[in-house]
Amino acid sequence: MRVNFTSIDGLAFAWTVFRARTGAFVRLAVIDSLAAFALTVMFYAMAGAAYAAFTGAVSVDEPAAEAVTAAAGAFIAAAWPVFVIGIIMRLFIEAAWLRLFTRGETGGLLPFRFGPDEVALALSALAVFGVLCAAYIGMTLVLVLPASLAGGFLATLAGAVMLAGLIWLSVRLSPAMALSLRLRAFRVAEAWKGTRGLFWPLFGGFFLAVLASLVLGMLAMSLSMMTGGGANLQARFAEAGWAALVLPFLFQQAGAIISAALMRGVASKAAIAIDEAGQGLAGE
Repeated sequence: MRVNFTSIDGLAFAWTVFRARTGAFVRLAVIDSLAAFALTVMFYAMAGAAYAAFTGAVSVDEPAAEAVTAAAGAFIAAAWPVFVIGIIMRLFIEAAWLRLFTRGETGGLLPFRFGPDEVALALSALAVFGVLCAAYIGMTLVLVLPASLAGGFLATLAGAVMLAGLIWLSVRLSPAMALSLRLRAFRVAEAWKGTRGLFWPLFGGFFLAVLASLVLGMLAMSLSMMTGGGANLQARFAEAGWAALVLPFLFQQAGAIISAALMRGVASKAAIAIDEAGQGLAGE
């Protein structure tokens, strides 16, 4: 199976999707931003004070272990509902994005549903996460810990090998979620097989996307700081409520939407190329 994919194809795919379905892209970006803003307001309302207390406990010159532990526990207790809601929201929003990127489906005004797409996406995400966690733990136990006992160059080399291995695995598995959603089924194995021989084109696409994201991120962060974002945001939220978050959030979210689209575009283009090279896996 020969997969037709280049780094430039992957990097440019987000722009291709935007030009082909601009209305749907903008609508999803607005929905994504509104959901993220609601989650941000919820976080500051429910866990902002606990987060400020935790950062205060760890930022002193000599943090007290008991104080840090207590502050961390209070923060987790306050923030876990926000994290759970965020994960669920992200599943539905990402499924809508991937339907647009991999199948060209716009989905109407509110492009959300619960069905095979969301199940395939959730299962493939859990599988990829599980593989990466298992690889990290395995390489730590087998490679890094023994090398750290020896110290010096061996410890540095072991860390570099582990990092390279995790990057290799991440790149090889990167189209798994997009391919699973495109085909409405769990297709992690097909993604792994399809990326054989594609590591460097995929890596190049993600590398270029990360570079562009870094530039956009620095610009967005600068604009956010100029409009009141930063370390004092919790205090401003306590004084002025959600309105204090609007401008800083808008600049940060614009950068995040574009950066995510670039990364999603690389994975989605690879998934489409794998499916096309497999002569219509969607019909299996």
